[in-house]
Amino acid sequence: MNNALLRIRGNIQRYQLELHLLNLRRAILQVELDELRQQERQAAQDRRGRRWWVHPVNLLREDKGYYNNLMRELEENDWEGFYGLMRMYPDFFHYLERRLTPRLQKKDTNWRKALPVGLKLGLTLRYLATGIEFTEMHNAWRVGLSTVGKVVMEVCEAIIAEFQAEVLVAPQNAEEWRAVATRFEERWNLPHCLGALDGKHCKISQPPHSGSLFFNYKKFFSIILLGLVNANYEFIWVDIGANGACSDAQIYNESALKTAIESKTIGWPPAEPLRNYDGRPIPYFAVGDDAFALKPWLLKPYPRQTGRQRDVLPDRQKIFNYRLSRGRRIVENAFGLLSQRWRVIKNGIQLSPEKARRLVLCCVVLHNLMRQHFPDLQDINLDGPEDAQGNFQPGLWRQDAGDFWNVEVDNRGRANARGKELRDYLADYFISEQGAIPFQERRIRQFIH
Repeated sequence: MNNALLRIRGNIQRYQLELHLLNLRRAILQVELDELRQQERQAAQDRRGRRWWVHPVNLLREDKGYYNNLMRELEENDWEGFYGLMRMYPDFFHYLERRLTPRLQKKDTNWRKALPVGLKLGLTLRYLATGIEFTEMHNAWRVGLSTVGKVVMEVCEAIIAEFQAEVLVAPQNAEEWRAVATRFEERWNLPHCLGALDGKHCKISQPPHSGSLFFNYKKFFSIILLGLVNANYEFIWVDIGANGACSDAQIYNESALKTAIESKTIGWPPAEPLRNYDGRPIPYFAVGDDAFALKPWLLKPYPRQTGRQRDVLPDRQKIFNYRLSRGRRIVENAFGLLSQRWRVIKNGIQLSPEKARRLVLCCVVLHNLMRQHFPDLQDINLDGPEDAQGNFQPGLWRQDAGDFWNVEVDNRGRANARGKELRDYLADYFISEQGAIPFQERRIRQFIH
C-alpha cells in the first residue's frame, strides 16, 4: 500500500514538472512570436515609408495659418483684437520676439524651413491664453500635431530662462524689503507688511496611475501655486507643483521660504517701531488667511465666528481683520489677473505634472513682466480703489472666478504666543489716533448688517 502511494506521488510530481516546463516553453515561444510580429510590422512600415513628409494641412500654413493671416491682419487694423488674441499688444509681442530669437531660432534644412520665432511665440501665447486642445492649435496654426506640444514647452522654457532672473526675484536685502513694506503702507495702510501669501489650485488632467494624489477638495485634479505677492500685484516668491491634495499650510511648512525666514537668511529687516507711535520695535511680517499658523512673521485674522455668534468679536478685532483683509486682497487680485490673462491655468493643462509646473511658472513670469512694463493695463480688472468712505469696489476678475479660488479653512495648528502679541499690538494701533483710517468703523458696521 505504501509503495503504491509513493508511485502515485512520484507520478504527480513528474507531471507537475512537465507542465511547468511546457508553460515555460510556451512563454519563450510567445516572446519569439511577438518579436517576429514586430519585425514584420516594422518591415511593412519601411516598405510603405512615411504617409506624409509634411502633413497636407501644414502645407497651407502661409496661406491659411493664423500667423501669416489673422495675426498680421489684426496687427495692421485692430490692436484691440490682437490683444484679445495674444493677451498683449503688438509692440510688446515683438519685444518678446526679439528677446527670445537667440534661444528659439533654428536653421533651415534641405528638407524643410524652420518655424519662425514669431509663429512659435504666437502659438504658445494663444495656448496659454485659452488652454484649448492641441488638435485645434494644429488646425488653426497649420503646425504638426506633435510639433505643437514641443513648441509650447520649448517657448515656455525659453521665457523662463530669459526673464525669470529679471522679473521673478525676491528682494535681496533689508532696504529692498523695506521698499516693499513702504508700498504696502502707502497703498493699503498696512505697515511692516512684506507681502501677501496664499495658494491656488491650477487645474490639470489626471496623471496616469496617480489615484487621488492630485485630487483636491474642490473635486478636480490640480497642482498648487503658492505665492508671495507685493503691493503692485507682482509675485516675489513662488512654490509650484505640489499635488492638489496638499494644503497651503503644508506646502508653506515644507518650503524654502519658511526655512529662510526662520533661519534669518532671507534679509528681512530687523524689528523697528511704527512711525509716530510708542517707539516699541515690532517685527516685519507677511499676511495670510486662516489656513496658515499664526507666527510673528506671518499674521492672519482673528478667528471669526459663524452664524448668530459672528458679532461677538470686539470692534478692535473686527477693525484689525478689516485692515488685514485690505492687504490680503492683493494676492487674490494677483491670482485673478494671472488666470484671467492665461486661462490655461483655469481651463486645465493637458500635460504631465512636471510640464504643467513649468508652464505655470512661465505664466507667472509673463504676469510679472506685463505688470512691470504695463502696470495699468489690467487695473480695470482689479478690486478698488476704495472711495473716501472706504466702499469696496470688486474687480471684474471676480465675475469670472467661479469656484476656482481657495476658501478659508479651519486652522488646526496652535497660534504662536508672540504672533498673538503682535496681532493684539497692531489691533490697538489700528484704533489709535496715529493708526486709524477714517472709514474703518463704518466699514465694520456694514459687515455686521
